[in-house]
Amino acid sequence: MSSGCVGIVPNPDIAGIGVRVSVYTQAFLSLLYPIIFFADGMITRDEAKSMGDVSSSILLTGCALLVSAFIQAATFGLSVYHVLIVLNLSWINSTSCFLYECVMMRTALRPPLLLGIRNIPRAVYPRTGMGRITALHIFAMAALGIWVWNNVAVFGDQPECTPQTVYVLFGKSIPVDDKSLRISSIVVYAHSTVSLGLGVLRFAALAPQVLMTRLRLSVPDKAPAAVWFMALFIDVIFVVDTEVMIRRNAGLVQAGESQWTFGQTLAMLVLVAPLVDLYRKVRGWRRGERDPFLEHVGGIVRWPIWAKDDDKKRVSAALKEWEQEGTERMQGEERAKTSAAIVRGERSGKDLLRLIRSVLGEWERDNGFRGWKKTSEALERWEAEGFLSPQHQAEDLPVA
Repeated sequence: MSSGCVGIVPNPDIAGIGVRVSVYTQAFLSLLYPIIFFADGMITRDEAKSMGDVSSSILLTGCALLVSAFIQAATFGLSVYHVLIVLNLSWINSTSCFLYECVMMRTALRPPLLLGIRNIPRAVYPRTGMGRITALHIFAMAALGIWVWNNVAVFGDQPECTPQTVYVLFGKSIPVDDKSLRISSIVVYAHSTVSLGLGVLRFAALAPQVLMTRLRLSVPDKAPAAVWFMALFIDVIFVVDTEVMIRRNAGLVQAGESQWTFGQTLAMLVLVAPLVDLYRKVRGWRRGERDPFLEHVGGIVRWPIWAKDDDKKRVSAALKEWEQEGTERMQGEERAKTSAAIVRGERSGKDLLRLIRSVLGEWERDNGFRGWKKTSEALERWEAEGFLSPQHQAEDLPVA
């Protein structure tokens, strides 16, 4: 430590163990959920909501960190050391949210009949608002990174401590005033603005159905796995490098960095909801309560009053069989007879789902995006009004 540097003032609200554990745990959940939810090759509305909730928590923590860093740097002052911790944590947050956007986009681009019967517009399409917030988070991270690295020698309220501060990259300690590190960091943050931020913003602005029908976008089946491994690699690198950097700069920071604060408590409280949700799902699966096909059907269909649990199980088994062998489309006359019989309660849930699949198939085949939209609107109406309740008549059922 030089004679001019008496030690970096501690800032536990940024570098405290509570904040770091919160970020690391949420990143772990964002990597764990795709493995669990895609184990059956599909995603339900409830599963999509769980993934979205984790991403929302990540964005909440990440935006709070960045806002705090900007305010402190512009007012009271913030050391380069603490800004680097914020940037590392922001990379972890951005990667986790980017993974969610990619997984949801990949799922939404698949034709509905390949995914089974489900409410695709609500359950699977990425929420464009979250995509925009993710892009905003990346832009803010890049702006902070360019700001600090462009002025690293004079940045913050303790520039005299900057020459003694080291940045850890792939386990190697590099002085933060190193010229090559400074230039390469500016390039990386500038590039992240263009590639990640604008990319997420563009996908959020374009609805998946527009991408698929107008651009004929085709995403390889292995793309989600590649994105997942990339996210895992980035998260592991930044977690390890952040912890090593804190350890190697420990002698430069004054006492008090490990003090527990209110900000760390808030960061830990953010974890409660996703952890409780994960516990409930795991407990339900271990008890055999989860049937993904029934979840799909239940997401778009209000079961008729005559449908008992045994009927639902038989429908689930039939749907699994259809997914493997395919289903012959019903013709118009047969469809009309089946519709009337279902309304009278004379036909089974299997016929009900076969009817729905035939309507979906013809609309999608004949009308493309318009048919898809018409299908989704009909399913939402059926769900809101009570699908095939006694007051419905056969002519109320949509026809292709």
